[in-house]
Amino acid sequence: MSRYDIHRRRSGFTLAEMMIAITLTLLLFAAAIPFFRAQTRALDENAGRSASLQNVQFAANALDRDLRIAGVGVTDRQPMIVFAHPRAVVVNVDLVTPKPGDVSAVYSDPDVPDEEAISMTPLAKARVPFMTYSYPDSAYWQDPAGKIPSSAETIAYWVELDSTAGRGDQYVLWRRVNNARPRVVSKGIILESGEPVFRYFTFDSLSRQVEVPQAALPYFHSAPIHGNLGGTRPDTGNSARTDSLRAVRMRLVGLYRDAQKQRDVLDTAEVHVRVMNAGLQRSATCGESPLYGGVFTASYALRPDGSPSVALAWTRALDESGGEQDVERYEIYRRRPADAAFGQPLVIVPGGYASYTHVDLDVQPDDQWVYGVTAIDCTPSTSAVQSSGTVTIP
Repeated sequence: MSRYDIHRRRSGFTLAEMMIAITLTLLLFAAAIPFFRAQTRALDENAGRSASLQNVQFAANALDRDLRIAGVGVTDRQPMIVFAHPRAVVVNVDLVTPKPGDVSAVYSDPDVPDEEAISMTPLAKARVPFMTYSYPDSAYWQDPAGKIPSSAETIAYWVELDSTAGRGDQYVLWRRVNNARPRVVSKGIILESGEPVFRYFTFDSLSRQVEVPQAALPYFHSAPIHGNLGGTRPDTGNSARTDSLRAVRMRLVGLYRDAQKQRDVLDTAEVHVRVMNAGLQRSATCGESPLYGGVFTASYALRPDGSPSVALAWTRALDESGGEQDVERYEIYRRRPADAAFGQPLVIVPGGYASYTHVDLDVQPDDQWVYGVTAIDCTPSTSAVQSSGTVTIP
């Protein structure tokens, strides 16, 4: 046998070697496949959770954009916040204009339909979410002659049960401009039992944010004209209280269904929006001048050290305990009985209390004084003066 024949016989693999190699390869694949499957499932789950979180974050960002600029471009008789409900909010704002160079709107979009870039009229009003009536009852104008309509459109957000989801707790977040066709902002929204989507905040007398009780909602500006004190639906009570809102908090829970593990994964996005223009507009924000209508008394009192004083006491104004609920402080005045009018205020007292007192120590024997009180709202506007009788210091 030649060396060449021996070399050719030894250059291949034996059957045993091939079986060992195939077995090792199969074992390697058997170990790798579960690893790759686990990685694929993890990637799918992360992508699904990311999409769910982005879904609710997009909705939160959209609401933040619109609420933060609410009130831009409204006229004096057009309310800024129209409707405040645990599952809906409606505001007026000049958000977009199709006209190049129009600086009154926040954004410019030449493709926006004209009917979505101007205030609604009673002939084209839209139903308020979750209510049986529509808004508005009156047209809003920029000029006294009623020829130039307000450019502030009405934007509504609300959540509604998703009838296509096949489950009873999955909702859709809608957005509508004026009476145009509503558009879906976000789907797959889960409403937890007893948890509202929207919470509303106002300021107390110390400028602290306090939440409006859910039981007090909804607030709906039902008066035909903002500030109108006449007619069958005057601008009082819950209608006027939309003006007191200073912040809105929205909490959305997004759903991702993990098909592999057969479980629901929930992601939450929450945004707290300060309504920046609240309190900056006069008639469009705080309504009419406040009504006092309370009881105000002034009486002589002897101090423990024997010095004279005048004790003042008054009750809350009608527009603090009810009505527009926009009274922020009180001003106390005094004058001589022979003077025709009060001068500068004697003292300023912040509102927010059940009753009020003040002691005037700057009095002398034989003095005679007439005292007065006025309520001041957030515009600030002043109520008529409520006067006391003449107080004589012995």
